[in-house]
Amino acid sequence: MRQFLFGGLVGGILLFLCGALSWIVLPFNSASLHSASNEDAVLLSMKESMHAKAVYTLPAMPSKTGNAAADEAQLKQWADKLKAGPTAMVFFNPLGTGQMRADQLIFGFINSILCALVGVWFLTRSTAYSSTYLARVAYFGMFGILVSFFVHLTNYNWFDYPADFTTAMVLDSVLNWIVAGLGVAAVVRAKA
Repeated sequence: MRQFLFGGLVGGILLFLCGALSWIVLPFNSASLHSASNEDAVLLSMKESMHAKAVYTLPAMPSKTGNAAADEAQLKQWADKLKAGPTAMVFFNPLGTGQMRADQLIFGFINSILCALVGVWFLTRSTAYSSTYLARVAYFGMFGILVSFFVHLTNYNWFDYPADFTTAMVLDSVLNWIVAGLGVAAVVRAKA
């Protein structure tokens, strides 16, 4: 149990630190975030049109009215708007937020530890657990690939996330989990 908790703590710390450093030091994350040419006008329009903290899709899928003919007409109009573009998915907060708030850092750190604990739990139930150090690192690194396939490539496919952002998130996930695996594999291993 001590090894499990210690492995989760080591892995969580490494996930958190590597994630922070990759955003601060490596160029691919910030390079995938782009700015609008007329940001103030865009923000003003969003503030006037969006009122709650929510995810907004543009154009928005129409609500069903119960009238089949009207619903079909609205759906066709929506499909035409989608095809013509532009489209957007906006994560909107009308109140704004601070930069690197303490609650975000604390939640991020706890989340990293919980994720690492899950990874350690899976590792201890695999054949990699009793294998070599590199096998345990590779096993842990596979979680980065799993996250990438399940989250980032799914978003790329269904929500039309841009390729540069998706690539950055995939690289970030795989790198973070490999680095975490380097630490976890050193402290989590089957007893000889």
